[in-house]
Amino acid sequence: MAYRFGSLPVIIILILEITGCRNQAVVLYKGKPTRYWLRQLQDRDPATSKESVTALQAIGSDGHPQIMARALAAALLDSIHYPDRYAGTFQVQVIYALQKIGPVETSFTVPALIQALKDSKSINQVREAAVICLGSFGPKARIAEPVLRDLLNDSNHWIHSPAEEALKSILGAGAAEEKAGMSSD
Repeated sequence: MAYRFGSLPVIIILILEITGCRNQAVVLYKGKPTRYWLRQLQDRDPATSKESVTALQAIGSDGHPQIMARALAAALLDSIHYPDRYAGTFQVQVIYALQKIGPVETSFTVPALIQALKDSKSINQVREAAVICLGSFGPKARIAEPVLRDLLNDSNHWIHSPAEEALKSILGAGAAEEKAGMSSD
C-alpha cells in the first residue's frame, strides 16, 4: 500500500491511541473498523480511496468524527493538488462525507472546502457541493463568507443560488440579505 500523505496514517493511529479511541465502541463498515478505512483513504489506488470515502460517509458521526473530518479534509486537499489522480466525483464524495459528519474540526474542513471553491480546475459539481456543505455548517463556516459573497456574482445558477443560501445559513437570513445588498421588498 503506497501512501500519499506521508506520515498521516501514522499520525491518525497515534491520535486514536492518545485520545483513547481504541477503548470506545468500534464502528464497523463491511466488517472493518474506522481505523482501517482511514488507512485506506491514503491509498494511491483511486478505487480504494473512493471505497474508503464511501465507508467513512456510511460510518458518519458514529466513528471518531474529528479524526475522520481531518483525514477527509486532507484527502480533499490532496485531490486538488493532484487532479490527474482523481475525478471530480471523488472530490464530491469527500465533500458529502464531510457534510454528513457535520461541522467538526472546522479549522481543517472549512479551509479545505474554500480551497475547492477557489481552485480554477474544480468542476461545477465540486464547487456546488462545497458551497452546500459550507452552508450546512452554519455559523461555524463564517470564514468562508468572503468567498461565498464572491460566488453571488457567478454566472452559473448552480453556484450562485446555493451560495446565497449558504450565506443565509452562516450569517442568518436578514444579515445575509443586508450584506449582499439583496432586498426582500
